[in-house]
Amino acid sequence: MKTFKTFLGYFTTITTGTLFACAFSIGGREIPAGTLWDILIVSLLTSVCSLLCVPIKDYPSTKKFAAKNVVNFICIEAIVLFFGAKFDWYSSKSPLSTLIMFFVVAAVYAFVYFVNYIQNKNLADKLNRSLDDYKERRK
Repeated sequence: MKTFKTFLGYFTTITTGTLFACAFSIGGREIPAGTLWDILIVSLLTSVCSLLCVPIKDYPSTKKFAAKNVVNFICIEAIVLFFGAKFDWYSSKSPLSTLIMFFVVAAVYAFVYFVNYIQNKNLADKLNRSLDDYKERRK
């Protein structure tokens, strides 16, 4: 159940970040309905990637954790750049367009990472307060 909740958390955060990036990049124009389905597909794939790359139960050393995050970032970039080109989100023939897309994906990745960090920090703070309360009652 925890794995499914983690997946849903990734999926909603990634989808939200991608929608913001899409809305920002197209300005005031309408987002085509097909693009919304494309975003859902890419969000699903990148969520699965994050679920597989980032540990949930085991907490590895800092080096392993960093390595898994780098692998996760590379996989997400590959997924989004591949499908982004297929869905005509950018022109893969243009180096500038590809570079811009790379940085847009990096920005969405940073957004998702930041949101997850804040959620985990809040959870840790709540658990620490509960533990302190428990210790106070035990005295």
